[in-house]
Amino acid sequence: MKKLFLLFVICSLFSTLRSQSVNNIPLREIQAEYVEMTVIPKAFSSKKNILIDYGQVTGFSLAPKEAALRDSDGKYIDFASPMEALNFIAKNGFELITAFSPPTENSTWRIYLLRNKNFKAKAVGE
Repeated sequence: MKKLFLLFVICSLFSTLRSQSVNNIPLREIQAEYVEMTVIPKAFSSKKNILIDYGQVTGFSLAPKEAALRDSDGKYIDFASPMEALNFIAKNGFELITAFSPPTENSTWRIYLLRNKNFKAKAVGE
């Protein structure tokens, strides 16, 4: 029984890593060399959500749904802290370049500029 449970847990972890998407594009398949990750507080919770901007067209709200990191069921993925989100994104092939807070007073948002190590540049004219 323990072996069966362990197998289930391992399979769940691998399927979870592959099922993350932004605007229905798997995280590892985003075709942009640089992305901006914004960590925002989840309303009425200590959890955080992240938004990924890779140049996609988004709505005009402060937290556009097209930029939200979601699981395979389309639900927002919650993180306990910005560091958990950063470690998660690093495991998916992104490298931190710099981080900063918006220049507004009392901002609880944190913005990270990341390089996508999964990106394969195409030659001009391809």
